Amino acid sequence: PACSDCNKSKLTAYPKTVDEKTLHPYFDDLGSDHWLVAEIQLSIPAAVVFSVVAPHNWNNTIKNRVNLHFDSFRSSS
Repeated sequence: PACSDCNKSKLTAYPKTVDEKTLHPYFDDLGSDHWLVAEIQLSIPAAVVFSVVAPHNWNNTIKNRVNLHFDSFRSSS
């Protein structure tokens, strides 16, 4: 899932390989593996930084797609 602005920003992007596709919230099933990590930064104001730690049983394609999704929609603020 992505906010409206991020979702619209990908309209002009056409993946050339399966590794270049972002995740689809309804059709891509990542199973029950734990892969999303949240780090709480005790600053003023406090912040939460999310990152991907792919499980060992994931193939390279799904690892690349999850990382691409997070890199594509990373907030710049």
